[in-house]
Amino acid sequence: MTTRGYFLVLLCSLAISLPNSNASSMPDQSALPEQLQDLKPDQAVYLDIEADDRRPIFSTPGFDEMSCPKAPDCKILTYVNRDVQLTWTGRTKDFELPNAFDGELDEVYFLEVSAHDENSTLNDISGWMRANPLKLQAYDSVFSTQPFILGYVDCKKALKSHKAPTKNCEVHFNQNLVDIAEQIKTKVGRCPVDNPQDLPQDFKSNIVYDEMILPFMKKESLPALKKENGLEMTLDDLIAVDAHARELYSEMARCFDDGLEYPFAVERIILNRANYVKTARETSHSDLAKIFVPSLHAQGLGPLVEVPTQPIQFSNWNLDGHSAKKNLSGIGQSLCPPSNSDKLFWQARELRKPNEIETRIWQTGLKIATEAVLFPEYFRERHTPGLEEYFYTSGVSQPKMKLVRAQALGRPLLKKSCMEIYRDPHLPKISGH
Repeated sequence: MTTRGYFLVLLCSLAISLPNSNASSMPDQSALPEQLQDLKPDQAVYLDIEADDRRPIFSTPGFDEMSCPKAPDCKILTYVNRDVQLTWTGRTKDFELPNAFDGELDEVYFLEVSAHDENSTLNDISGWMRANPLKLQAYDSVFSTQPFILGYVDCKKALKSHKAPTKNCEVHFNQNLVDIAEQIKTKVGRCPVDNPQDLPQDFKSNIVYDEMILPFMKKESLPALKKENGLEMTLDDLIAVDAHARELYSEMARCFDDGLEYPFAVERIILNRANYVKTARETSHSDLAKIFVPSLHAQGLGPLVEVPTQPIQFSNWNLDGHSAKKNLSGIGQSLCPPSNSDKLFWQARELRKPNEIETRIWQTGLKIATEAVLFPEYFRERHTPGLEEYFYTSGVSQPKMKLVRAQALGRPLLKKSCMEIYRDPHLPKISGH
């Protein structure tokens, strides 16, 4: 059970003055985001981003890397990666900034930090950073360029101990997640129309994905890729990757910068629901499968595609009858994500091509979806162990369910507006599940 997906918070590019802000020159824990509540002045903070990623330090708070260069009173002082030493000066500011989804104001925190890198000329530069990706402790980079082990189920011990695989474990040395996602990216995330503003507002059925996307996906050629069980990737697998990547973007785009634990947790819940549906059908409990797939999909689609494209369960696919007029942004975002930097995508405020931030979010979601679909055991055991729940919300409580303090990637899920996970004590259990 979810609320609608959110977009990344961006400033309107036409802004020439700072929005409403609340500044604090003295440490105030109430003026810090959830993941930094225990932060003290002169304490180190850590940039929780990937090894090949970087973030800007601004001369002035209240901007992002797209809007700052357009503002006369803002300058990007430098870009830093996860290895740069960052120290909080004790100053913080929070702003109400319009998001690009619907123009509503969101609270965005900025911290003044001092940056130092012993391996470069960067030396004690002070400036302002968005607080979203900053954490109190250092975490490992998530995505590895190491090759996957084929037949992972039989090789868990070798992988967990980081030892060389045994003679019974085949290694495909040219296949890692970065390379796999690169081969898949041109085959998924396609917008069914050239101009997203030409998307229909009325549909023949209430399953928009089957009607608008599935016909294109069935015509796609397959890359020569293997899954963790050693079998070749199928068209059903490719369709599932497409469906999952669209859902991750639609649901969690706004929260990627707060930490990849949020989209990883959403993906794990999708897998949990798909497994529940699969088991229910295999054990003649088709009535229970309708808990997560209440609507009929195209014949032959399995739970891996049915679950993440299911309206009501995921509100970005919701229609009013067969009409999308009350959910144009949700449907538009799902059908036309920023999968191609050279093509128009759905954006609520203006018609344009995606910028670097939006493209980065889509490509990260694609990696997560690829790993989950093609390497599910690896995904469950290495990145989302112990996360067995089926329900979550974003900023909305569920008083009839039990709140679960969960984590993904070894990181706690602290930001309530991004995700809270719940357990439904009344969800029927299926024998063998």
